[in-house]
Amino acid sequence: VDPNWKSIACATCHDPHSNDNPYQLRTVRLDSLANGYRLPTTMAGNGQLCMNCHRGRANYVNTVKNQQYRFADRFYPHYSNQGDMLVGTNAWEFGLKLTGLNSHGGVKDGCVTCHMSERVNGSSVHADHEMSMEENGADKVEACKECHGPITKFSDITATADYDNDGVLESSLAEVQGLLDQLKAKLPLDPTGEPVTMARDSMVVKNHPRWPAILGPLFNYNYVTHDMSKGVHNTKYTVALLRMSLGVVTGVEMDPLPVPTTFQLSQNFPNPFNPTTEIRFSLPRDSEVKIVVFDIMGRVVATLIDQHMSAGGHRVTWNGRTQDGQAVSSGVYFYHMQADGFSATKKMALIK
Repeated sequence: VDPNWKSIACATCHDPHSNDNPYQLRTVRLDSLANGYRLPTTMAGNGQLCMNCHRGRANYVNTVKNQQYRFADRFYPHYSNQGDMLVGTNAWEFGLKLTGLNSHGGVKDGCVTCHMSERVNGSSVHADHEMSMEENGADKVEACKECHGPITKFSDITATADYDNDGVLESSLAEVQGLLDQLKAKLPLDPTGEPVTMARDSMVVKNHPRWPAILGPLFNYNYVTHDMSKGVHNTKYTVALLRMSLGVVTGVEMDPLPVPTTFQLSQNFPNPFNPTTEIRFSLPRDSEVKIVVFDIMGRVVATLIDQHMSAGGHRVTWNGRTQDGQAVSSGVYFYHMQADGFSATKKMALIK
């Protein structure tokens, strides 16, 4: 490490001379990203501070468009597009309305919730300021368990569908890596075996049979790899970009998000909750679906869904009220899903 390098220290994020914001943070707002996208005010919370630096440095749609007229060096996003990836924007979207497609929009403080989960040190509990999601070779998954259950590593999280179409339903990480491997095999490569990013290798790109359409997939490959989370930050947007990119390079059109291969009922989020919580579920085929909330005595509290629904991923919100609109008391509740021979029940807690 260069001894003259000024490391990121406390004062980078915290203002020692002001307590205008929680935890003396310098700011908890991000006006907009480089492509002009304005974050919803309810998204990312204190994590918007992180996104003031961890965001793309340009409107990357223009970057891709301009590359066919003058092939510039470093045809990839700055190594900081995590904010763009988290909210789902600023990649090459092939004319589709993918912006805003995200997997973690409901995580209260965005980056902070996962990268600064609480640590217990003796009698004190404090936020983890190491930021890393790995420690001593093990994944830090404490913040993930609230939604994903009792996992011990990121690869315990199974994908909702066979994203890479290899016939095997694997972890989300493995499915995304499969898509990356398939896409890389179809992209123009430089002498090191990596997708072209520099002007000196531009003729390999310009001579590609799918020039200039190949520029979108080429950029998207680097957009995903430079995010460095292998889709963890935003699986939906990642998968949509890679599948659409594969469709361009292979000539075989693909749906941005594949239909799930199995029925699935996910853990509600947040949990515990007050006053509302979201329940997600997946349907591999069109089905009659019924989701009912019960109290601990087995009495019906509310019916959230009772209708025919199309295949795909869905979500429903419970507002902590009975069918006739009465607020329920704090306690443990259960939600049960029935759909075309499938049934599952999960527990949730309302704390006021």
